[in-house]
Amino acid sequence: MYPEQEPNDNQLPAVHSDLDYLNQIATKPTPSRFGFLDKKILILIGVVGVLIIATIVLAAVNSGSKTTPSGEILRARLGGLVTLIDFGNQNITNTSLGKVTAEASLVISSNQYLLSSTIGTAAVKPETAAVESVDSIVANLETAKSMGDLDNQYLKAILSQFGSVKTALLNFASESASSASQSTINETIANIDELVDRLSDD
Repeated sequence: MYPEQEPNDNQLPAVHSDLDYLNQIATKPTPSRFGFLDKKILILIGVVGVLIIATIVLAAVNSGSKTTPSGEILRARLGGLVTLIDFGNQNITNTSLGKVTAEASLVISSNQYLLSSTIGTAAVKPETAAVESVDSIVANLETAKSMGDLDNQYLKAILSQFGSVKTALLNFASESASSASQSTINETIANIDELVDRLSDD
């Protein structure tokens, strides 16, 4: 018989590993949904979104800088009306007339703001500003003030300017196809008619 061998601590028993088997049955990782093509699609969607936003912003900017001839005349006449209303608020002493001009200041300023998105906010050209200027009217009112006849002359001047603005509104309305623009224009005309009626009654 062979002598019994002492176990060797340095010699490890052969162990069958199941690692290979486990690796085979393990669930393989699901490929990422965001592959190369998916990333390209996302980038494309992002670019399109940016272009759409830029188009909307550009359209909004352009709508605030329209320079049609009728729109420019309307801006000039509205500016002249505001000038005359301010003059009246500072100089008119007649109580009833002063009350109407004070109200007109609020109404016309509000309508002028609402119309700005329709008629634009660009500066009026020098030649148009010269034709529509109310400087000579203001000078005549200053003379009338010194002669004690301001109220009568002012009433004539402001009624005439209201009429000029209304005419410019109607001319511009014939060119505007936007229902929102027409609504604002009609509201402004209605406000002018009401103010004119009140001024005519005083």
